[in-house]
Amino acid sequence: MRRSLVIAAILVLIALVATGGLSLFAPFTTDDVAPQHDLEPKLVHPNDSESGFYPYLNANPRFTQRSPVNIIVHGNASRVTQLMQEDTPSRWNETAPDEQDIGGQTLFDGENETLENGTVINESVAANRSDINRNFVNESERNRSDGVPNDSAGDAGAENRSENESFIDRIDPTTAWARTTGATRWAYVDPGPNESGSWVTETMQLDYGDYFGTRVHIRMYESPNESEEWVFMQAHKEHFDWFTLRHRVDSSEQAQSYVEQEFMGQPFVEDDGIYRIYLDNGGPSDSDGWTTVIELAFLLPFVLGRAGIGRAARSPLQEAEIQRLREIRERMTVRHLLLPLIVITLLLGVRFGGIYLEYNAPELSMYAIMALLYPVMSVGIPVATYLVASGIDRQFDAAVLASASLSVGIWLDYGYLGIATLPIDVVLQRIVVILALGLIAGGAARQGVEGARSRWNEMLIGGIALWVIVLVGTLLGYF
Repeated sequence: MRRSLVIAAILVLIALVATGGLSLFAPFTTDDVAPQHDLEPKLVHPNDSESGFYPYLNANPRFTQRSPVNIIVHGNASRVTQLMQEDTPSRWNETAPDEQDIGGQTLFDGENETLENGTVINESVAANRSDINRNFVNESERNRSDGVPNDSAGDAGAENRSENESFIDRIDPTTAWARTTGATRWAYVDPGPNESGSWVTETMQLDYGDYFGTRVHIRMYESPNESEEWVFMQAHKEHFDWFTLRHRVDSSEQAQSYVEQEFMGQPFVEDDGIYRIYLDNGGPSDSDGWTTVIELAFLLPFVLGRAGIGRAARSPLQEAEIQRLREIRERMTVRHLLLPLIVITLLLGVRFGGIYLEYNAPELSMYAIMALLYPVMSVGIPVATYLVASGIDRQFDAAVLASASLSVGIWLDYGYLGIATLPIDVVLQRIVVILALGLIAGGAARQGVEGARSRWNEMLIGGIALWVIVLVGTLLGYF
């Protein structure tokens, strides 16, 4: 019993170190942020138009500060859609109706995420603004850099995209956006004097990326007056979490910056027609209140660590410690190498298998792909761990190897996705699954069953119970 407790304590330490290390590139966030209510909502009036909109989206038709609007385009919705879908070199397939949220979970919970501040990609605009009234926001002033051509703005932006590289480097600088579906978000639009405002749902949803990997997701809304051509959007980056079978939002800022790059230098955009204005609509996200404005050229046709190891690191080792290292090396077997290889391969195999089937098995719906691959992770990983660990002598070796391997797999998965933030509930869930897999491996090792009447010991039972509870509880929405 004492040995089991010691190993369990070590596994908890491994899980904490693993999830703590993730915070180096994915800072923890809290999910339960109460939204603020606007008793007297202030509307934004593009181009000093009569019509306007409330600069937040909401899950319900209420004036709450949840999902900040971060992109505005001067142009009608059909033209903007055509430009994004057809008039760029890349071609996207239209997203199928089943590529929406699982179990009623929303893709973007504006009230449920507090993300780190992102990088303003157009630094020349963000840092060197001068006061110029562009008649964009009614009775307000905005700042904008003068005389900065689009190419220099793009270069400045490229210098400030280090946080986005792992994701954006895999995306073509110009993208043909396709229709998609997702959770409904309400927007408030006001036609102008002598008319009543109303709550509307999105005119269009667009996305780019992999459903089972990472993607940019946009909700677009249009002016309530046909004579006034402008649209506003909420863009965010998200990834599919195989542990919860839901999409998790990583960043609004990265998506906003990517859309900026999509339009920069294009012939259908006005000279110096991309800049940011301050709407003061920052909220519980990495949106900082600065919204991108894109002015289309109306006269144009619709074309569109290194880590170093000190050389003297081994010198302080005592003879007893060197002997212990020799003993560890001597008891190493093929199973010690096979266990981490199988755990990491299964975990990443689910990620890349989902992406492969998404594009190469059109006869399979998204639900069918999940039904095929989720058992590989939820059942295949613990079963394979048990079978391999049962041939390892020491419980300590098996438990530490299994937990460390799952930690490395999670690191590699998040590194591939370029995750920008981790909600607290995800961090806690990962800690539990890392602990559970280690307990399963430790309970399966020969040391734990020698002299026992059954292979079922307290460590194995505890690991299986934790694994089942956390996955089932997560799918049911309790975690």
